[in-house]
Amino acid sequence: MPTTPINLGRFALTAILLATVPVLWSQTSRSLEWHLEQQPTSVPCNSEDIAFVNAPEQVFLEKSYDLLPDFPVWKCDSIKASAFNEARVLRIYRPSMIDDGVAYALIRPRGSTNARLLPFSEGGQLFWGEDDRHNRAAMNAILQTTKFGQPETIDWLAISLAYLTILDEAPSLADSHYSPGPAEHFKSYTVPGLLSELPALTRKHLLPTLTCKEGYCTVHFYYRTQPVMPLKVADFEFLLQDGTVSILQAKVQDYAAEGGEKKASH
Repeated sequence: MPTTPINLGRFALTAILLATVPVLWSQTSRSLEWHLEQQPTSVPCNSEDIAFVNAPEQVFLEKSYDLLPDFPVWKCDSIKASAFNEARVLRIYRPSMIDDGVAYALIRPRGSTNARLLPFSEGGQLFWGEDDRHNRAAMNAILQTTKFGQPETIDWLAISLAYLTILDEAPSLADSHYSPGPAEHFKSYTVPGLLSELPALTRKHLLPTLTCKEGYCTVHFYYRTQPVMPLKVADFEFLLQDGTVSILQAKVQDYAAEGGEKKASH
């Protein structure tokens, strides 16, 4: 038939276009938005959480770091976030008035029988840097318990914030309000969160961005852990492969305005 070559040509052209679509979709660059829902929540540990901390397996792990929590002198918080994929994430710490307290995170991914311990040094400072393989391995163990979709459907900032949370280095998105108790003597005050700082960051063109190419995605964002602390700039590199997300690199530096040099935070 005379029309056969034309139809075959159309089929060939359609096949070529379909073959190129995944390549085009795998490359993207766009801005990201912070939302209050991305903020992990924290509540005091219940009796089941405390029993988990004191279980023989965790005690053996804690002893290897010279950490033996004694409740109720020590405190425990359970942290929840959608990015944790139902993992058990606990922060155990000994409060101190002179900034010499110790703390650590205890993490067990959903479906796993093994827990991971991330220690903090005295004063609650990060013992291993943000890019340390132990920290990345702990978060990757959480991420790999679920399958993700295309880069456009993933909440990259929520994952990044969850990662900073297990290191006790996360900013607060919401404002924090403090009022004196019955035996306290100070005026009520408010500590602004990251969402309150967004207008200033917008004016400085410091909004978060996502860049993806062939499965490698870089999340670039700015944040501040405390109002008096310097602004930080973070670059997290992820790999999205077969629906699995992994953190490959996590760089956090102090941000220097006016084109100055950036200083590594750790």
